[in-house]
Amino acid sequence: MGGVALGNLWDTHPRLACGLQTAASIVMAALLIGSLVQRNWGYVAVVGVFLVLEVSSLLVFTREAKGRGWSRSSW
Repeated sequence: MGGVALGNLWDTHPRLACGLQTAASIVMAALLIGSLVQRNWGYVAVVGVFLVLEVSSLLVFTREAKGRGWSRSSW
């Protein structure tokens, strides 16, 4: 459900969607770094997988947006 909502948000408000995904990626990276410091390897693995998924979806949506001819001025 969240993926569908995020996809719709990218269609209607791409700047907001990019900001939200970037913020989520930064939060996940901070959690990953905190877990690495504490050496909580199970948590590191789970957060690492979700961070990779988050960043890859950000890249896919950005590529799709550029493919549709969106530019910074049209946002």
